[in-house]
Amino acid sequence: MRGAICSFIDRATPFKACCEAGNGDAAVEKASERAPALVILDLNMPMLYGIETASALRSMVPSAKIIGLAVFAGEYRRTQLAAAGFDMIVSKNEGLAKLAEAINALLPQAGVREALLPPFDIFKVAGDGHPTWVQSALTLEDANARVQTLGLAFPGKYIILSQKTGRQTVVTISETDGIVQ
Repeated sequence: MRGAICSFIDRATPFKACCEAGNGDAAVEKASERAPALVILDLNMPMLYGIETASALRSMVPSAKIIGLAVFAGEYRRTQLAAAGFDMIVSKNEGLAKLAEAINALLPQAGVREALLPPFDIFKVAGDGHPTWVQSALTLEDANARVQTLGLAFPGKYIILSQKTGRQTVVTISETDGIVQ
């Protein structure tokens, strides 16, 4: 997931990802070396959790903007997360388009065009019926090919969402034979 987010930032926003870290301790260490303008933290990261990492980063690099990625970004946690040092919380279920909006809102640049959002988001529908963002694609054909590949390893229901029209295409891949329905 980290690699996908870095790639997305490089491709779809006017900013460049400078590094990535696999856990909270590594994030704090890399931030102390680089003093980044933006840090994106998974609230469920290993070792030093997202909330503790945000607090450490806020005291170490007070000018950095911190975005937290959460499975559920409910209102009841926003106050607690803001107190920990997060500038914004984005639900993983909202996809990369919402992350691009958050980045652009926190790091506006005069004369820089709005981030190019990938036109198609791909969601995997969990057993409880809730869709979770998996990845993005630049074309519908590419999105369909990605769903085919994902479905062979992880059969089930997928949703391809057009950011431009809001139209959803539901694809179900059979567990036994990989057939699209």
